[in-house]
Formats: sequence, structure tokens, C-alpha cells
Amino acid sequence: MRGPGTSLREERDRQGLRAEDIASLASIPMHSVRAIENNRFDDLPSPAHARKFVSSYARALGHDPDHWLGQLAELLPHARSIRMQRRGRNPLDDRRAALYQQLTVTAIVALLWILYSLITHMAFRTEHNDADTVGETTAIEKPLVEIPRGDQ
Repeated sequence: MRGPGTSLREERDRQGLRAEDIASLASIPMHSVRAIENNRFDDLPSPAHARKFVSSYARALGHDPDHWLGQLAELLPHARSIRMQRRGRNPLDDRRAALYQQLTVTAIVALLWILYSLITHMAFRTEHNDADTVGETTAIEKPLVEIPRGDQ
């Protein structure tokens, strides 16, 4: 299969560099250099890693990475589906997991808000009760109008 990795490897060979040299110059793990050179982008952690590594590889060779990134863009959807199949996962599982995570975070935030509200309410009631024990009356407890009793 002809892909960006094949062209990068040929350019590396043309410049007389070893794969280890590229790994060092581009700060890419050696197994990732091998995966790129063999167009095994599904062996890389993610499509974002593939783009970053190919870009770093091209720059280490002294080239603008756009040409190789264009070739890579054509292969990445295919690489992702192969990786998913290899792991035995359905691509929808990622969406479900993201939705589950979002719902979990929302539930946690809601529970924290309820807890905060309860603590605030309890603190207000404690302050209110403290005023009663001291003998002070709050504005809420004072009657608006004194009702005269008939037996006076």
C-alpha cells in the first residue's frame, strides 16, 4: 500500500537517516516511527497522534508536512474503523460513553447544588434558632398588629 509513511520512509532513506534518527529528531517513539513507515496508522493511539507524528516526522526531514498530512487525511477514517474492529467495539460505543459521561457530570453538579442549598438552608435556620435562644425576636416573629384581648 502506497501512503504517506512509504513516502516518508523513502525520503528518510534518500537523506541517509536511520529510523532511530527520526525518532530522536522528531521526538516520536520508535514503535510509532515503524507504524508510520509501514502505513499502520491504526497502531497509533489516535488520529490526532497520527497527524502530530507525521507532521513531526516531515519537519525532522526538513519538509513542510502539508503534503503528507493530505495523504494521511484520506487514510485516517479507514484506520479508525480498523482499530475499532480490532478492539471489538462498535463506533457508536464511543458516542454512548461520551453521553453517559456528560449525564454523569450533570447529575453530580445537580447533586452538589442540592447539597449546597440544603447546607445553606440549615445554616440560615441555625442562625434563626440562635436568635430565639438569646431572647431576641426577629422581624418575622414580631406580630404586625397587636390584637387586644377582650378581658382587659
